[in-house]
Amino acid sequence: MKIKTIIKMADVLDDSRRMPCDMYKLDEVSYVSESRGDSIPIADMDIVHLVRAFKKDRAKCVNHVTDADLIKQNRDLVSANKTLSSLHDTWKEKAMNMVEKSSYQIMWDNCEKLKEDLKKTDDIVEHNDRIYKKNLAELKQQKQRADLRSYEAYKYKKLAEDNFIQSVDDSETSDTWKDRYEAEVKNAEYWKAQYRLANDLTVIKGHGYVFSEIPNDCDGKKFTDDLKKYLNKESYKLRVRGQYLDEKTKKAEGWRPYEYGQPMDKSKCLRVYVDIK
Repeated sequence: MKIKTIIKMADVLDDSRRMPCDMYKLDEVSYVSESRGDSIPIADMDIVHLVRAFKKDRAKCVNHVTDADLIKQNRDLVSANKTLSSLHDTWKEKAMNMVEKSSYQIMWDNCEKLKEDLKKTDDIVEHNDRIYKKNLAELKQQKQRADLRSYEAYKYKKLAEDNFIQSVDDSETSDTWKDRYEAEVKNAEYWKAQYRLANDLTVIKGHGYVFSEIPNDCDGKKFTDDLKKYLNKESYKLRVRGQYLDEKTKKAEGWRPYEYGQPMDKSKCLRVYVDIK
């Protein structure tokens, strides 16, 4: 017996209530029959067919749970959620502590490295300061010695001039004074030559230097360095001295402070002396 026939019979036989309206619309709802391979409106299904299809669908529902199971699962999920939330806060706190500790360690390492760099810098500054003070003291001593030598040379020259002038008679003419001067020069040259002969030294005509008017530049300094390099140091001694005051110093300081010589860094040219040891 089909479902639509049973609904009509039930509507006629039961006067106590009216059949729901959706029961008359079962022909609009279909059931897919696996055995027939076609869809069948529920109103056209046989009652036996409908019951068997319902049982088959119930058997397929393996994961069917009751309301009690759903309530229990819900409680378990709520409890698990609380546990996970607590663990999340704990792990978050631990992670923050680890990050802070790592950051502090990096900052500490950077501070230690900075302290080491500052100490190295202080050592370098202290070392350079000692060298500067030492060089300054040496320069002061050299200047004092140079001033003393300049003063002594000036004093002895002045004394010699005064003595020589006093030895000249006022009644003597300029020619006589010139003759006496030339005689003194010849006398000095004579004794100089005698000294060289007595000490087995070669009498030198002219100047005592070997090289002169060497440009005080890179080429000139290389030339003097090569001379020192290849000199027979066992028998001879080489000295390099300045020659001619440079124009820059003349304009800035004048020639009078360097009347008796100037250092090499303020010389226009260089001279080379070679002495026998």
